[in-house]
Amino acid sequence: MDTEDIIMDDGDPDLETRRQLIELYKVIVNQPDNQLEILHTHRDILDIPITVECRWRCMCITLFEMHPGHNYDMETDRYKMVYPWMETGLCRCHSNGQHFEKKKCQKKLIHVAAVVGNVPVVEYWVRCGLSLDEETTVSCFTPLFLAVVINGIELLKYMIQNGADINVTSRYERNTPLMEAMVTRKKEIVQMLLDNPKLDVNATNFRKETALTIAVRVRRRELLPLLIARGADPNHVDCTGFTPLIHAVLEEDDKLLRLLLELGADVNKTDNRGETPLHFAVHNEVSHIVSILLENGANPNVVAGDSYTPLLIATYSGSDDMRDVLELLLENGADVNLANEQGYAAIHIAAWNGYLQSVSLLLDHGSPHDLRTIDKNTPLTLAAHGKHPDIIDRLLPLNCDLNNKDKDLDTALHYAALNDDCSTVRRLLRHGADPDVQNRVCTTPLWNAVHAGSVDIVKILLKRNVTLEVASVGIDQHAQADEVVFLYSEPKTPMHVIGEKCLIELGRLLIESGYNMAKESWLLDSKDIPIGLESNESFRQYLIEAYTTPQSLLIQSRNFFRKLFGKNVTVKTEALNIPGPVKSYITLKYL
Repeated sequence: MDTEDIIMDDGDPDLETRRQLIELYKVIVNQPDNQLEILHTHRDILDIPITVECRWRCMCITLFEMHPGHNYDMETDRYKMVYPWMETGLCRCHSNGQHFEKKKCQKKLIHVAAVVGNVPVVEYWVRCGLSLDEETTVSCFTPLFLAVVINGIELLKYMIQNGADINVTSRYERNTPLMEAMVTRKKEIVQMLLDNPKLDVNATNFRKETALTIAVRVRRRELLPLLIARGADPNHVDCTGFTPLIHAVLEEDDKLLRLLLELGADVNKTDNRGETPLHFAVHNEVSHIVSILLENGANPNVVAGDSYTPLLIATYSGSDDMRDVLELLLENGADVNLANEQGYAAIHIAAWNGYLQSVSLLLDHGSPHDLRTIDKNTPLTLAAHGKHPDIIDRLLPLNCDLNNKDKDLDTALHYAALNDDCSTVRRLLRHGADPDVQNRVCTTPLWNAVHAGSVDIVKILLKRNVTLEVASVGIDQHAQADEVVFLYSEPKTPMHVIGEKCLIELGRLLIESGYNMAKESWLLDSKDIPIGLESNESFRQYLIEAYTTPQSLLIQSRNFFRKLFGKNVTVKTEALNIPGPVKSYITLKYL
């Protein structure tokens, strides 16, 4: 019978032919003594595909294409379950045939013979002049690939001897037979394939991984020398941009790593983001891996595409492991001055994050203590901003620029005051920080201290005779934004901030210390009453009274001397021939 006579218009065999194929399927699975005679009788339909329509992604696809490739398929009646599918042409999930996700699955009798290890049928197939490279239509399994899956060594040898393609890949993973044998630990098959001169040892799967990459990823150390000897590229880059060496670093396997390096892996080969294996080892905080890489020539100063060196990465963690990594990098030539695209060097990142031991290590290895970033921050200002007094203590003896101003003209004292960091404010002032410094929107340390509600810091600044009434819009120093975020749309005096936040103690403190209320006209504007005062009428009346009542002669006299003496108010007041209580009153010593 001509094959064309038994194929329907849709390309599938007619019902009678499907039933005959089922019987031949059973013969190949059960392998009776007369199986070849039966097959010869039906020689004209041997090459016709067996078709089952499935729903896309349903499990029936794999079950059908691999059937009966599992032991339990033969030990139970599962091997019979596909026969109704083959007769109707529909899988169990798609019995109505109306689902929009139709997928036509096809395989041939040669696939059945391969998956049950039926060597005589495969030999007969070849004698009939039929191809050994037939693929199932969905997963693209060839008979040879299926022989690898079932560990059919004799079957595999025969197929290879008769020209089967040993480099064909499956569809989903796009794994080659060699990759499949490696992953499933079929050592004899791996060696058989490696010995074949037609093997493409650098063929890739859908992740662009070679057999060597997979061997590293699944920790098959014993295969590395064999693959390299066969011509595997030790520096191949997969779709993630990773090299085998990077995968070995991620596996944190010392022996695997050393072996790859001995076999010629480039220790400084980068991924598609410019990161070396050392970048990954540092990120994972694995000191023994870092040590191996450095011993084998890893460059600690490679700048990745994101402008980060291994040293910069190491300053983002303060763990004991990372400190060991940091020390290794510094001892092996890491450049402490290399910075990212924002100009942040390792010491800036460590200071900002509050890692004291990291800062000390960097300083001990020559990191400049006053190094500035692009936005003009120094380690000191960053430590103050991050509220890390122990870092401040480490930096102050180095004669840091206490009054360094960043891009917004903020100093370390501005940040310490805003953070209500009383101890740092004291230290900075003791070492010479300017207590009356203003940023670009006229914010003073006092203004920040008031906004933070810090009575103690305000008292410290009052004793330093700072200007009290300077208005500002303020800057939100903790805003997660690229642009500067102002706290107010128009400048507000410290007293206005006090009213808004209803800071009663601070309000009384400033007024009793000589705060000039003359500019606080907003107190009489019913449309401009701060929220805090709306709920506290008594405090509002206290402020209004202070605004409408002239300062006493005593306060005016004190203000006169404080203005006259300026920053030297304490020294010059002590030189006056006046009673001690009066001196204390002028200097606010009683605070």
